[in-house]
Amino acid sequence: MNTIVGVNVFEQAPALGAAVQPAPTSVIAVLGVFDRGRPHHPVRIAGPEKIEAAFGPVRTDAVSALAMVHCFGNGGREIVAARVVAAAATPASVMLDDAQAAPALRLRAGDRGVEDPGLWGRRLSVIVSDDPAFTGALAADAAATDTSVTLASVAGLGVGQTLRFIDDPGGGPVTQYRQIVSIDPATGTVTFTDGLSEPLTTAGTTVISTEFRLRLFHRSSEAAQPAMVEDWRGLSMTRTLAGYAPPRINDPLSGSRYAIADDRRPATTTAATQEALPAIAETGFSGGSEPAPSASDYIGDAASRSGLHAFDREAVQLLTLPDVHSLSAPGRQSAVTAAIGYCENRNDCMFLGSLPDRGGASPRPQSPADYTQSEADFVAAVESYVTAFHQPKSFAGFYGPFGAVEDPRATGPASRRMIPLCLPVAGVFADVALRRSIFKAPAGAGAQLRGITELSAHLTDAQNTRVVRTALANMARRDDVLGLHIASSRTASTDARWYFVNVRLLFNFVVASLRTGLRGFVHEMHDERLRRRAISSVSGFLDGLRQRGAFATDDAERAYRVKSDSDNNTAASIARGELNIDVEINPARPAEQINLRVGVTPLGVSLTEN
Repeated sequence: MNTIVGVNVFEQAPALGAAVQPAPTSVIAVLGVFDRGRPHHPVRIAGPEKIEAAFGPVRTDAVSALAMVHCFGNGGREIVAARVVAAAATPASVMLDDAQAAPALRLRAGDRGVEDPGLWGRRLSVIVSDDPAFTGALAADAAATDTSVTLASVAGLGVGQTLRFIDDPGGGPVTQYRQIVSIDPATGTVTFTDGLSEPLTTAGTTVISTEFRLRLFHRSSEAAQPAMVEDWRGLSMTRTLAGYAPPRINDPLSGSRYAIADDRRPATTTAATQEALPAIAETGFSGGSEPAPSASDYIGDAASRSGLHAFDREAVQLLTLPDVHSLSAPGRQSAVTAAIGYCENRNDCMFLGSLPDRGGASPRPQSPADYTQSEADFVAAVESYVTAFHQPKSFAGFYGPFGAVEDPRATGPASRRMIPLCLPVAGVFADVALRRSIFKAPAGAGAQLRGITELSAHLTDAQNTRVVRTALANMARRDDVLGLHIASSRTASTDARWYFVNVRLLFNFVVASLRTGLRGFVHEMHDERLRRRAISSVSGFLDGLRQRGAFATDDAERAYRVKSDSDNNTAASIARGELNIDVEINPARPAEQINLRVGVTPLGVSLTEN
């Protein structure tokens, strides 16, 4: 840049606010019943192949795991799932006794130091065997009462290890245990606190350390063969050693995925009684209980982050309860009401509910032929169910009917199961958001349901219209043009401004994006420049949405409005440390209905589309 001696004037661009980054979309929360899993612990699942590793195989009495498979099959990319468990559920366990038949080490079904309750733990078994880190021999005889022995080699030994001396002077082997308190590598002498109770001879004595091996086996089903899932080597029952079994097995990062361990010996166990370690054994886990979760288990508690509150720290945008229909009718209503309220309190999440299944004679229907409730009565039941959740500004959308899918673990006629559509629909939401946008209504063309082979109900156009306009719910339908698809996109809102799912999704997306994007303004000095920067940031973000077609008009002045000035930032609010920004948006709405008017004129046929 050329300058002159004197005054130089440069043009300076006005300070702009930092760009607001778009929030994540379509991360799906699942609170469901699974074969196993830490209670109320959120786990991120990035693909169908990860489901069984986290939550075990598909259950015959629950649908969440199977529905998650079909969520991914319909375009879902990320699920955060948590297992809902009854408060009274307990884990299966096994007690490993020592050689004197006294309790030594208890194993319970668990995961990384946390109990994993339920009946799945009964499919666990364990084999305990010796696994000495040291095997050696005496270099000299030792007399009774000696507090040290000389070994041929001390390589591999450490202070704190317990040695097992096995000598057979005649009349059967004699075993003694002593814990090492010091080692002299030069002479090979190891010292212990308590003297020997019997003499030891070089000819007849074997010296080994007391580490043990613990192999865990698991059967994926009652009929399956046990498969070894974990092999723990070099475990010790000496509390001061790194190999001490409980902390190794219970480590929150590297511990067992199948069991937790606790030492059942007296806390005062001394070096002289270190023989109290698990005896060689092969045994299975037993016990454990798994009552069905209740509505209160689903609702949970914010303090313990249980139930719905398992997702309090998770960035999720869609919430589902696939197994909620297993509750009683009052319990289901309580759980769903709580889920909708949870989404509303977050202000960045939408509840995708499933409609009740059509009534049938079969406890496990596999096709429409297994249902006895007429489709007219089913529509009336849907209307009665969803009406209870109507609100002027709802954070919920309901989808039905149930759909038939293949259970990959089953064979023969039982391989088909009916599942609620909330999770397959959530997958379509994610797919539409990625391919089109978050503000495109997830219905109609581009909202096909894959992997659903049959529906539990096929409604007439009039019945479907009643579901959409009166019940404020959505149905999957099949036709010759679109195939099996989501046929509408209504929320449970009675206020016309919030009728459509894409409006709710866009609103939540804007709120979440601005909530994160404006954090950089916190604790900045509040003046007109700060407000201008805030307006610039918000307007820049909204204008990007306008250019992509998110709003009802291309005219920026009518598409959105951002206000932050002295009108909404009074002296009193500024004194309280507040920066107030008012944002209004005018979202685009889908063409849910197309009216064709056909008339005959002298010139031929005229066709008008509205």
